Amino acid sequence: MLSHFDNTETLVAIGHELGHIKGQKRFKCEIFLALLGTAGFGLVTISLRLWISPIVTLILLFVVMFLMLNLVLWHDEYRADLEGARVTSPEALIATLEGLQENQKNMGKNDYGSETHPPLHVRIELLMRLLD
Repeated sequence: MLSHFDNTETLVAIGHELGHIKGQKRFKCEIFLALLGTAGFGLVTISLRLWISPIVTLILLFVVMFLMLNLVLWHDEYRADLEGARVTSPEALIATLEGLQENQKNMGKNDYGSETHPPLHVRIELLMRLLD
């Protein structure tokens, strides 16, 4: 894999991954809080004896948990991007992300992001704000 990257892209990738390691302790706390909040939502729903079936309540809990987890994971990616930009430069990380974005387009993939990673265009826009 490293043979496909130049030195700057390699440093950006290493910086980004170091950002994940650096934020790991906090990340675990955020996951715990997200799960705790979801459980609390379920208990409140049940304790208020809303006229919602248990299946609907469970579906709502899973949706809320998924959304909260999504926000936590995306936040972690943004933080790791900032670390990658600090290790090299925002311009270098932007160029690397634009290269990934171009590869996605060439493969016919849309830039919607995923459960764990925000869309590349959003990550690029946030890094461009650092340059302003």
